[in-house]
Amino acid sequence: MPRRCGLCKKEGHNRTNCENAHYKGEYNYKGERHGKGTYEYKLSKYKKTSLENGKYEGEWVNGKREGKGKMVIHDYHGINTWQLKGGGNTYDGEWKNDKRHGKGIMKCSNGSILKDGIWKNDKFEGKIEFKDVWFRYNKEGAWILKGVSFVVEPGQHFAIVGATGAGKTTIINILLRFYEIEKGEIYIDGIEFRELSLEDLRSLFGLVLQDHSLFTGSVMDNITLGNPEITRKKVIEASRNVEASRFIEKLPNSYDYVLKKQGSSLSLGQKQLICFVRALVYNPMVMILDEATSSVDSETESLVNTASKRVMKGRTTIAIAHRLATIQDADIILVMHKGEIREQGSHSNLIANKDGLYRKLYELQYKDQKLSA
Repeated sequence: MPRRCGLCKKEGHNRTNCENAHYKGEYNYKGERHGKGTYEYKLSKYKKTSLENGKYEGEWVNGKREGKGKMVIHDYHGINTWQLKGGGNTYDGEWKNDKRHGKGIMKCSNGSILKDGIWKNDKFEGKIEFKDVWFRYNKEGAWILKGVSFVVEPGQHFAIVGATGAGKTTIINILLRFYEIEKGEIYIDGIEFRELSLEDLRSLFGLVLQDHSLFTGSVMDNITLGNPEITRKKVIEASRNVEASRFIEKLPNSYDYVLKKQGSSLSLGQKQLICFVRALVYNPMVMILDEATSSVDSETESLVNTASKRVMKGRTTIAIAHRLATIQDADIILVMHKGEIREQGSHSNLIANKDGLYRKLYELQYKDQKLSA
């Protein structure tokens, strides 16, 4: 017999998400939704779900959405691939285990937005793909990037190297849409990145630069940037991950210590560690390190490198580096020269090519040391 809800006494309901909910369809012997049916609901005071005041029509297996169906949200839908704040969002598509899977459509009630896309697991995984990307700062200027194509797989440690002016930082600038590309396409998990709002796109990335962006205020404020969702507990955990807690907790008032202008009371290494904590507390899908250890002392660099490897496990990482020793463990190294990709591969593969650009760059930096493959 299907179970009865302890709140409304209806068969198939569950007390934790019942209030004003209605289920029409088939149920299995456990009382779970099974087969074709409709699920309508309003926000429950017992369980705040990411779907509020909406309806789902489709097939169910073991209480989960499965197969083709439609989701209608009448109020607010939480963060997802096609985020739209406001009422009347409709999602048509295929579902698997309660998540959007396969092709689908999102449209706004006022008809102003209609997107076709592919959903997988309802979240980003961290795959980045450049397809024949060209960029220049103005229509009459020289090309800064020329037909750049590469793929960064989810969880991969990807490094970009090259001489000054090769286009390394430009790749990051256009990925975050600080500048718009002129030709080509860039995809984030199969979605053309210009289809995402700037807020959603940039929320996927954590950025640590060689220049330290600190302001007058407490260490806590410099890390959270005033975001009330970043708790003190998160800040302390992230600080301990990158060993920043070693010096922060020794400061007067610890995390409440007020920094002077641009953190002038701290060493370069300490400033950089705070920037690492700032990026980590947002738990980004992709971590971008743009010469992040270029201005720190050797002791601090060792701490940062060791902690970063632990924290970045399972997270896509893009590192830009002049010092090639810092990226030898990268899965893929992209070698740029005058806006073009000259080589790519692992450190051992690139260093083995005696006529390659990477080998020449390495020899220039470490001419007095024995090459390590």
